[in-house]
Amino acid sequence: VVEAAHHGDPQARALLEDAGRQIGRALATAVNVLNPEAVIIGGRLSQVTDLIVTPLAASLRESILPAFRDDLVIEASDLREEAGPLGAGALAFHEMLQANPRTLQQYV
Repeated sequence: VVEAAHHGDPQARALLEDAGRQIGRALATAVNVLNPEAVIIGGRLSQVTDLIVTPLAASLRESILPAFRDDLVIEASDLREEAGPLGAGALAFHEMLQANPRTLQQYV
């Protein structure tokens, strides 16, 4: 679908735009509960930012609480498909640095 959209297929483009709207509506619940500073789109979705992010941002902003609309940043990650693995590695590294040294001995 992504490849077809990049080649101008109107059905593929429409499908991705609709997916962006649906993802925006789904993310609205998380934004309304957590009130994050930013929503960063990564992974494979970041390959089609022109088709996904604009409708995602529009439907997300329509569906979140008015108080959160102005300050919320919505953008695509520059890390593309590397975002997930790098984030997981960073989280593991952070947890290791925060761990009690006695706890870490069991892994050495």
